[in-house]
Amino acid sequence: YYIRATKEVSGVLEGLKSIIPAMILVIFIALLLAAYLTHRFSKGFITPITEINESLISIKDGGKQLNPKDYRYGELEDMAIKINALSSHLSEYIGNIQLEKDKLNYILDNVSEGFILLDEKKNVLLINNAACDYLNCSRASVGENILYSTRNYDFIRCAERAVTEKKRLNLDLVVGSKIIETVFTYAGEENGFLAALIITMSDV
Repeated sequence: YYIRATKEVSGVLEGLKSIIPAMILVIFIALLLAAYLTHRFSKGFITPITEINESLISIKDGGKQLNPKDYRYGELEDMAIKINALSSHLSEYIGNIQLEKDKLNYILDNVSEGFILLDEKKNVLLINNAACDYLNCSRASVGENILYSTRNYDFIRCAERAVTEKKRLNLDLVVGSKIIETVFTYAGEENGFLAALIITMSDV
């Protein structure tokens, strides 16, 4: 003889109902943990990279220095060290350029001939005191179009022709009672110059 004993078992749905609160709690804790880890990752990795990226922009003038110990990752420390080295070299390079520029300006300002450099758009790159006197303008015209330095039609036309036709032109510029021999010499990129036009002015 066999005796069977049975017991009523709750359905699957009833079992799920009992574990749903626990599942929600686990999911909530997982989301909090994910948010915390994301914040830590952003603060420890993304933020330093953003700072380094901004520093790369700021070192264009030289002098920018970073503290490698501010970064938790060795790769970022190495990057900061290299940025500091680049910034130091750039500062030295800018200083040397400024020194040479000052020397050039000193030389040009102590000659009686006028000297002007223009780019392809006829913006003034360099102008010495003598040229300022001849054209009755100031050094403030550097960076501006030659039109800000003079309204003399013949002078402006010769500058335009010299750049457009890529040739050397001469002009006898009348300034009061003086005749200023003005030479427009094209010096494009093929000659290794950043300036497109060299203008010399001599009192004859």
